[in-house]
Amino acid sequence: MIGLTHEETFEFERLDGQAALPQEGGQAAHDDRGLWVAGDEARWRELYAKHEGAWKAWMAQSRADQGGSFSLY
Repeated sequence: MIGLTHEETFEFERLDGQAALPQEGGQAAHDDRGLWVAGDEARWRELYAKHEGAWKAWMAQSRADQGGSFSLY
């Protein structure tokens, strides 16, 4: 995934396949909106945000590299 190392991509995919709720005895924390999230979900969100930021930067650069050559008409 763009912006993630191979290890982070593997971790993201592993976390993405797990249930969103913590297992009994699992840790939970608040997210930036004040909602409770499981520790694994918090890490998933961190990795996703890193990927999304890199993807947006890559898309912006791709558009800049194309310049004015793109036209629908």
